[in-house]
Amino acid sequence: MPFDLQSADDVIHVSASNFNAYKNVVSTGSAGAAVILGSYNEGLNEAKIEEANVNGVFVARAMRTMNGDDDDFGKAIGLVDTMTCMPCGTLDLSAHVDNLVMANLGADDYSNPVQQLDRWYSIQAFGTGGPSCGCEGDNQIPKFDIHLNDWNLDIWGGPNDQSKQCYAKGADWHIDVDDALWSDTDHSC
Repeated sequence: MPFDLQSADDVIHVSASNFNAYKNVVSTGSAGAAVILGSYNEGLNEAKIEEANVNGVFVARAMRTMNGDDDDFGKAIGLVDTMTCMPCGTLDLSAHVDNLVMANLGADDYSNPVQQLDRWYSIQAFGTGGPSCGCEGDNQIPKFDIHLNDWNLDIWGGPNDQSKQCYAKGADWHIDVDDALWSDTDHSC
């Protein structure tokens, strides 16, 4: 049976190995991700998260209007994101987010998109002082093996900003996304 999850902040936290979320209905606001991979790298029981699968996310409503590129938080957040805090220690994350569908609610009476979306995804890691980063210490560059596939992105208006991937020097990241996901990979962490 699917669950209906609603939150103005992060909705589905992927923070453990063998995590499975299947057929969830999500409503999401501007303060967090519909799916956050690695839960900021804070408070994890294990530094290695493997075989994590989120399959079948139906985004019924998105009101993600406050996240632009004018601050670190706004640049870091997406419908699916990592927002990893590197000073919290090592993180080795392997996860799939497949079959994400966003309801196409069309336009309102003023021709504005009903679904308000900042960006599809944001794969990033931050040092001390980064958004939502409460740890101090040496930066530990995370290892990511992330797959975002089979997304139905046919919504009126599309996202406000490009999806993001930032690569720290020496990072071991494998990010596999559908060709339809608009991405900007020119940012460093």
